[in-house]
Amino acid sequence: MQDNISGHSRVTEGKWCKNMSQSKIYFLLPGAVVFSLCLMVALPRAHAQKQALSKSLIECSIVFELNRMMAIQKRRPADDLEKYDAAIDGFKKSARDYAEKEKQPQGVDNYINDTYASMMPKWQSKFKAITDPKSVPDAVAETKDLMDWIGYCGAFGKKLGILPVK
Repeated sequence: MQDNISGHSRVTEGKWCKNMSQSKIYFLLPGAVVFSLCLMVALPRAHAQKQALSKSLIECSIVFELNRMMAIQKRRPADDLEKYDAAIDGFKKSARDYAEKEKQPQGVDNYINDTYASMMPKWQSKFKAITDPKSVPDAVAETKDLMDWIGYCGAFGKKLGILPVK
């Protein structure tokens, strides 16, 4: 069937419109992916920027401890566990260095120990939700949060020279 004005087939126009819609989607898709990736890195970073760098470093050491525990459950090779140990030690050492620079009022040792002790239950709860989930949505949400923190800590660790561990 032809349109009297344009001479184009309506079927062709329908396909053209459909193809244009698909091409717009494909054009927008890379932007959406980049935006999503930026959010994944920015959200934990925004949270971490509200706290002292030493506190973020302590949290990163805990995140890597969780990853180490998961690696043990998956029976990863000893070399992998040693790399986790080195990363954990690197984050803890940097946390101590930054706590000294920040002149934490309760003293470096107390600050490190108190901060670690206050953060660990939250991360243990996340670990349990991932490894022994009560619901799929909880496991997914906690896994996403952990992956966001891994991305943040990875970038932060590289910037400070903690990662990659050789």
